[in-house]
Amino acid sequence: LAVLSHGAFYIGSSLHGAIVSTSYGVRAVVCNVNHYNKSRGFMKLLEREDACCEDMTLLKQSFDLQVNREPADITALTKRIHEHFDRMAEIIRNREQPESGFDPFQISEQLFLSSNYELGLVRLADEREQRIHELEAENTILRNMYNETMNSTSWKITAPLRKLKNRGK
Repeated sequence: LAVLSHGAFYIGSSLHGAIVSTSYGVRAVVCNVNHYNKSRGFMKLLEREDACCEDMTLLKQSFDLQVNREPADITALTKRIHEHFDRMAEIIRNREQPESGFDPFQISEQLFLSSNYELGLVRLADEREQRIHELEAENTILRNMYNETMNSTSWKITAPLRKLKNRGK
């Protein structure tokens, strides 16, 4: 805590490190190579989106943008955070459902149906692959029979008769 709260600058991937350092007025760059929404969201709340570095090749650029900037002021955020937690406590206390506009039962039904459809599609794909394999095997057998017939001695011997028959048509 002492290092984070009294450092000249914080560079790291820990969201909690960024929270502590900015709480004490230390400038920060969050290395968010895992693209966590929570890290991006925290820096957005601080109005420091450019301090959330998601590409390490841009780390120096992010640092240069923050190094001479005034430290983030989180006092304005404190009120919003308290209001948010007060609202969460009120929901829990009153056993309210958050106003999401979604019906959890309908969502679970749709997820169940979607899962069943997906399983059905997987089965159909497997059956299709099996049928293709069977047809290819049958096609190979028929092609071999055709080639065998075309190369047989009897087919070659009867070729003149077939030609005469076809001329008569």
